[in-house]
Amino acid sequence: MNTLVTMSRKTIIVIISLLFILTLFMLSYIIVINIDESNYTEIQTTPKFSFINVSRGGLFVSDSIKNRKSCLIIYFHSECDHCQYEAKEISKNFKRFENYQLLMISYEAVDSIINFKEKYKLNHDNITFLHDKEYKFEEIFGHTPIPTSFIYNRNQELVKVFKGEVKIEALLKYLEN
Repeated sequence: MNTLVTMSRKTIIVIISLLFILTLFMLSYIIVINIDESNYTEIQTTPKFSFINVSRGGLFVSDSIKNRKSCLIIYFHSECDHCQYEAKEISKNFKRFENYQLLMISYEAVDSIINFKEKYKLNHDNITFLHDKEYKFEEIFGHTPIPTSFIYNRNQELVKVFKGEVKIEALLKYLEN
């Protein structure tokens, strides 16, 4: 009888422990989902921002995004292999991007941004490099890995977000719609 009671207590402890772990997991999952969704509801249209315009000097504000033109915003870092791959591909396929506005945003030093721009021959009128000197990007767009690409349509509505490296064909597919 004593053995039966001991086994029963062990079983109850195991069940309670499993329920506790499952509850913690579910709560964590709900919190993560809600955080992720709240970021996307705030950026369903182009959010208000201002960053230093490395390409032309001065400030670039979100109101400077051209109406009636799809816009690709890429959060990047010059030492990121995935960012370098995307830059090479955009440069190689530039003709396919000339009808869109591209904003390349980084928090790193201005010299690094300029070197990246020149290395990948991204000196075009429709590509603007921006410096996030005050580290506001994630506050505005939500926590994002590098690279992350945001595609806004002609009406400045969010069409697609790509976290991580993305093929040029995928970017163009969503820019064209």
